Amino acid sequence: GGFVEGENTVTINVKTKTGKEKTYTITAKAHADSNPYLDELSVKDHTITPTFESTSTTTYLLTVASNVNSIYINAVPHSSTTTVEGDGAHELKYGNNTFVINTTAEDGTPFTYRIVVTRPADGNSKLATLEVTPGELDPIFKPSVLDYDVVLPAKSTYIRVNATAES
Repeated sequence: GGFVEGENTVTINVKTKTGKEKTYTITAKAHADSNPYLDELSVKDHTITPTFESTSTTTYLLTVASNVNSIYINAVPHSSTTTVEGDGAHELKYGNNTFVINTTAEDGTPFTYRIVVTRPADGNSKLATLEVTPGELDPIFKPSVLDYDVVLPAKSTYIRVNATAES
């Protein structure tokens, strides 16, 4: 094995042909690695912005096409003793998806990176028409208006809503 964290003693015994002995002692102090940084952070088949910089930039952005439903985050630590959590395959929902990559150095020093992936909504979610029976919409229907009131005749027992989506 190798050295363990803390003091490690190496002893060298020297014996001459006449029987005289001398002992040399070397004390090696091994410190745990304190570097939690990554050498590489990337998303397979995509480019994050800004360009990866391991120590000063912690949040990266990426916009994918609406038909991309998953990504693969590749995180390579500077030190082989650093642990990484949050890399690998991730599913995407529509809108913003924040993925946290936590690293921990051998001595427990933590560091956190974030990748915010935006997946735009698939197509147009506006209505082309919106009608109610009985009653009338207030204000008059416009695709950009989302809130309406309806005044129903007295003793109404139902309301029928007809809507057509924009293509």
